[in-house]
Amino acid sequence: MNEIVYQKGYEEYRAELGAELASASESFVRIGYLLKVARDTDILKYTSYTTYVDFAKAEYGLDKTQVSRFIRINDRFSEGGNSLELKDEYKGFGTRKLGVMLTLPEEITEELSPEYTVEDIETIHKEVKEEQKITPLDDYIEKVEAEQTNDTGAALAKDDILVAAVFEIGKAYPEVFERICTDSSREIQKILAPIADQMYIVRVMGTGKLMVICKESEIVIVNARTNEKISRTWIEMAEAWKEMLLPTIPENYKEAYKYLYEIDFPEKEVAPVQLDKKEQKPNKPDSKKVKTPVKPKVEHKEEPKVKEDPKEEIQNIQETTEAVPEVEIVQEQEELEIEKLTEDDALMDLFVEWQSACEKFSSSIKRNDKAAALSNIHSVISKAEQMRNLILHKDQESDED
Repeated sequence: MNEIVYQKGYEEYRAELGAELASASESFVRIGYLLKVARDTDILKYTSYTTYVDFAKAEYGLDKTQVSRFIRINDRFSEGGNSLELKDEYKGFGTRKLGVMLTLPEEITEELSPEYTVEDIETIHKEVKEEQKITPLDDYIEKVEAEQTNDTGAALAKDDILVAAVFEIGKAYPEVFERICTDSSREIQKILAPIADQMYIVRVMGTGKLMVICKESEIVIVNARTNEKISRTWIEMAEAWKEMLLPTIPENYKEAYKYLYEIDFPEKEVAPVQLDKKEQKPNKPDSKKVKTPVKPKVEHKEEPKVKEDPKEEIQNIQETTEAVPEVEIVQEQEELEIEKLTEDDALMDLFVEWQSACEKFSSSIKRNDKAAALSNIHSVISKAEQMRNLILHKDQESDED
């Protein structure tokens, strides 16, 4: 085997590989369109193939899952949702990223940039998936708990979602809180997004999980529970931090943290001495674009074991065994993990939501609350219609098989 000789530097190499991957993603869009031609026209009329799936399998070795993914990528990311051209905003992502992004709401994907890694996007996917498990009943219970416990983040969200997000960022990301308190000479933007776009994921009780995307020109906040999206300025972000820290002692960040959150500032873990790559090479994408909350290190004490609720125990087992979807460029024997989120699971989720809506409707009838009953019956009908459509779609795919 000949030895590989490559004379270009890292940056040229990275740009070259990125261009090829971008080209591959555009090929995926074109392949999806051409498979639609086989599906939606009579191009196969005078052949021996009865379906476009049979054709793709026999001619190119593409199984049903792969064909479906090509078409879905075209639906989602092509110009107009049905063309040979990839939308400009999705050029440069590569096929693996687009494959994971298929499962994300458009409100989030349109805020992402090619600098986000596959790992970043998989993290976002996991967070959104967890939030989508929240049922209307769970949402109602969470709002009641927020009222009963006088949760600060929930209270702030009623007046300004940005202030609530800032409050939760300070708590979940203590290293950010420390830098803002101790380095007042630096702009907020340089602290929150020192290199490029940065995303912070926080939960506001009673509101939902927020994706706080710090971009060069603005702040975008997307609620993963409702898909609502708002834009704010960096000036407003700075004012929100100032408003939150005003009653505290910013110079003493540990006291300020304890004052605001009524818990001690998390102790840092001692790490081996190493070079700060971000300071040496600010253009190199070493840091993750998605910031995950830092869990405070606590002393472990022997405490009596409390028997978990069976439902919670099952939920914990499910969460620890779930695999993050891995989407590779199409090869022989490739399997798309995202497709394992089957329609049966979706149908079960809808059924649970429908049951919850029925219970709320029944409760409103007993209370003689006509307004609530009218709202709830619409929800019952909507969920039933969604289940019906899903079952019909599944039956149609079974017929094609």
